[in-house]
Amino acid sequence: DTVTQLRKENTEFKLSQFRVGANQILFNNSIDNLPFPYWVKSREGRMVKLNQAYEDHYLTPIGLTRLDYIDHTDFEVWPEDIARSFRIADLDVVKKKAPIITIEKIRINGKETEAQVMKFPIWYNQDIIGVGGVVYTQFETFNP
Repeated sequence: DTVTQLRKENTEFKLSQFRVGANQILFNNSIDNLPFPYWVKSREGRMVKLNQAYEDHYLTPIGLTRLDYIDHTDFEVWPEDIARSFRIADLDVVKKKAPIITIEKIRINGKETEAQVMKFPIWYNQDIIGVGGVVYTQFETFNP
């Protein structure tokens, strides 16, 4: 009958929604638990997401949390020269429409560190809507 069919469809829909939500939680937590610093910025350069490793390695030592960076640009968080180099690399990804590997410098409490970074475009349909990045080699810290 129609009522039984509607109840069945409603139950299946709720189960489907639950699975989607559970999968989203699993995905988000896997990114947050990735042992390498990882981040996503909008095409305009605003930080959208960063993981715990990024926060631990780069923000906590300078007294910031991810909430201080989310929805802000590099220029609002890092010194001008560092922020400019980050933005140039991000724009290179957009221009090339392909991943790049770069060595990026970051200064934390007067100490400069270099890291090998892979940056990649984030696509939606045929448009690049953001740039993602992951640090996969951290070099020794040195004083500039």
